[in-house]
Amino acid sequence: MTKPPHHDELPFGPDAAKWQQTRQRKRDQAAGQSPLEQDHRQWLTTMFPAHFRGLDEFAPHHDEYWSHVWQLPLKEKPQPFLAIWNRKGMKSTSAEATGPVLSALGKRCFGLYVSGTQDKADAHLDTIKDMLLESKLGDHYPKLARPEVKRIATRTQMGAWNHAELETDAGLAMIAVGLNRSVRGLRRGSQRPDFIILDDIEDENDSMLVIQHKINRLKSGILPAGDQNCAVFFVQNLIHRDSVISQVLDGRAEILLGHKKSGPIPAVRDQKISWSGAGASKRYYLSGTPTWVGFNLSACEAELNMVGLSAWQREYQHKVETPYRGAVYPAFDERYHVVTYSEFRRVYGPPRPKVPPRSRLSTQHSALSTLPQRGFYNFSIDAGTTLGHPGVGLWNWRPAEGMPHSDCLFFVGEICRPRFPPGKELEIVSPLRLGKEIQDKERKWGIKVQWRQGSHEGALLRNSFGQDLGEFPGYEYMHVDPIRTGDGAKGIAAIQDLLECDPDLAHPFRLYPEGHPEAGQPLMGRPSFYLVVADGQGELYYDAGTAELKVRPALDEDGFSRTRYEFPKYRYPEDAGGAEASKPLKLEDDAMDAMKAAVARSKPYLQRLTNEERIQMEYHAGMQRAAEEADPARRTALAMSELYWLKRKEREEKQSDWGWGHEFFGDLDDDDLDRLDRLHDPENKVPNWWDGF
Repeated sequence: MTKPPHHDELPFGPDAAKWQQTRQRKRDQAAGQSPLEQDHRQWLTTMFPAHFRGLDEFAPHHDEYWSHVWQLPLKEKPQPFLAIWNRKGMKSTSAEATGPVLSALGKRCFGLYVSGTQDKADAHLDTIKDMLLESKLGDHYPKLARPEVKRIATRTQMGAWNHAELETDAGLAMIAVGLNRSVRGLRRGSQRPDFIILDDIEDENDSMLVIQHKINRLKSGILPAGDQNCAVFFVQNLIHRDSVISQVLDGRAEILLGHKKSGPIPAVRDQKISWSGAGASKRYYLSGTPTWVGFNLSACEAELNMVGLSAWQREYQHKVETPYRGAVYPAFDERYHVVTYSEFRRVYGPPRPKVPPRSRLSTQHSALSTLPQRGFYNFSIDAGTTLGHPGVGLWNWRPAEGMPHSDCLFFVGEICRPRFPPGKELEIVSPLRLGKEIQDKERKWGIKVQWRQGSHEGALLRNSFGQDLGEFPGYEYMHVDPIRTGDGAKGIAAIQDLLECDPDLAHPFRLYPEGHPEAGQPLMGRPSFYLVVADGQGELYYDAGTAELKVRPALDEDGFSRTRYEFPKYRYPEDAGGAEASKPLKLEDDAMDAMKAAVARSKPYLQRLTNEERIQMEYHAGMQRAAEEADPARRTALAMSELYWLKRKEREEKQSDWGWGHEFFGDLDDDDLDRLDRLHDPENKVPNWWDGF
């Protein structure tokens, strides 16, 4: 009778599953179990003493992870496990040990180790090899102690290699996969991977296009490659609020649904930070309760002083709402500056039917009929038609004189084409399509826009709006003023002023949510700037685990997804010497450009209507009438007449402003201006001089 192989000599290949099942049945019988394998702490500290140093050095979240590994079912697909732990919290060490553990226990034998780049993934396999060589696995599982890492060559470049593979005689095989490179051969023969480890796939500087590419790669290439019983482990800190792990956690990514999560686990709970000194002599002092004895309070304080406060809060404490270093708008805080439509309507209109939280079927302006009819609506757009430079438009509203909070500015709508976050399908964008969608939205909302402005480089878009759009049935010509280049700096200063919160005043719209000690009471802190977003995409809620107020994330443009993505990332870059640039980083700033121009033009008119505003509104109304003129020649004539009228009014208001007219039309005396003045009869507004021009 042939003696069956020892359970430590688990074969790789077609017979692997059979031997796994046999081994699992034996382990399920108490008499056949190894006492060492019954306790994950004892096993890990025995096998990997250099990495797991003591039985008492496991935090509760470490026990949670390893209990999940030990209890993995053999035939069934387990829940994906998300280990959202702080940096220096033993994330990668646990992830790297997972493959050898699964193989030794006879639960899984073929895995993918996935990282953001191929180099990072290959480096993790090298670390696993070193871990096996340094371990005591050879005393208990002899053939797991002889790992080999192979470099698999690429077909397109002579002498170059594509990825790394680790293999042992006992059946453990792992392939390194980088999300930045196409890797073929994710099967070995007929066998699919039965475990996948996602580790170190994020980078703080990833753009949304890169993030979306990673999500799509996971959706279409990595996760479907797994076997029917594939176990997935995702270990990562949050990085920022739009990272892959953040979108998996709140469901936006639509992958790894139904997951089991551990965390977010910060390095220190109930932390308090103080400091002394300034400049090079500045030092931070930290108090609180560390979450792991292996990263104690003194080590945390040293790390804080090494990486700085901003990086510490994000990477170690998961405080992804905090602004980036060099942020243009450090005061922006969604808890105060984002309000839902229901909250907005409590002040400015009758209550509307409540939309279920986080519903994708009902959005802000499709489910809710109209915005306030009083007040002043304006529209600004940064022209673009590509994923790298989309067209982003923002509608803002100012309450009329006598309405509540007339010193505040509300952004009530966003349009972004191509859409944001970007989808996998190609989206066709053109100025005419964009113009139609703009008018469709305004028609649904029942609003009339006083003025529009577009980026100075978007002349083609403005011409399409003003000369072509009205030729389509059901649509009107739209006059769009060019955004003045100088409004950028003015807009930044104005936005910074509006974002400031008065801590002694109650918030006009927000109440402390359920679970908070002050639930039902007004949130303290009143700004003058608000984004009005869809129900389900901006509610304030209380996270009992961290004892913090948080805000539901944006899902689409009804939740101001593009604007809220850009706000915290809009910052002044630093050069190699650490000096801060004088202008913000020109990267993913389309919504910010539109907003700067809108606020620069709107802020001076908050609270009351000035003569200058009345002139601007009348001028824009005249230009809109000109844009609706069917005859091209007359349309141009009417527009030029309005422009001359505006220049005269500006001269009457402020003589020094007439320099613009000198540049374009030469020196004109009062008699010339009188001849060019607008006539009361709309049919006779064009002066006689125009006939011979």
